[in-house]
Amino acid sequence: MSRLSELRQEAEWRKCVRDESYFLRKYWHIAHPAHGRILFDLRAAQSEALRRWADCRYSLTLKARQIGWTTLIAAHQFWLAFFKDDQNIIDLSRTEREAVLLLRKTKYGHKYLPDWMLERGPKSMVDHQQRMVFSNGSQVTSMPSASDPARGESASLVVVDEWAFLPNPEEAWASIEPVADVGGRIIGLST
Repeated sequence: MSRLSELRQEAEWRKCVRDESYFLRKYWHIAHPAHGRILFDLRAAQSEALRRWADCRYSLTLKARQIGWTTLIAAHQFWLAFFKDDQNIIDLSRTEREAVLLLRKTKYGHKYLPDWMLERGPKSMVDHQQRMVFSNGSQVTSMPSASDPARGESASLVVVDEWAFLPNPEEAWASIEPVADVGGRIIGLST
């Protein structure tokens, strides 16, 4: 590879680090039910959500089904874990099946990144159906919201998917809320 190509890739890497929306539009693939693998063309509301998530420690989104919010969360948590060091991201879903499916969306986009980006970025250390760990100290763990799901954890981000349908949302909040007291963020989604 020429020195010019290396410099271009490094400039592109730095742009992806600075601008999450740019990274998602240019490099993040999603599985579309009708069109197969496509680049993630963010809608205006999704771009606004990314800005809000960056600015606010607590975020709760009332959403419709099948409009791409869980896909957006999957992409957002990957961007944080891949481009930022020492991120501990915890996904909480209603059931183990839903936890696995959420992380599968994150792994799908990771699988289709260009080779140069995978070589430049942190290496994947653990690839389990409910966990991804990178060599930069970041990890994404997806689990069902059983009793005290995040108690004792020190997380930079907790994502709660379908919060209204958790078996005991009040108990989940009681175990999650202390995470935010020490600087972590919480993103809740529900229909």
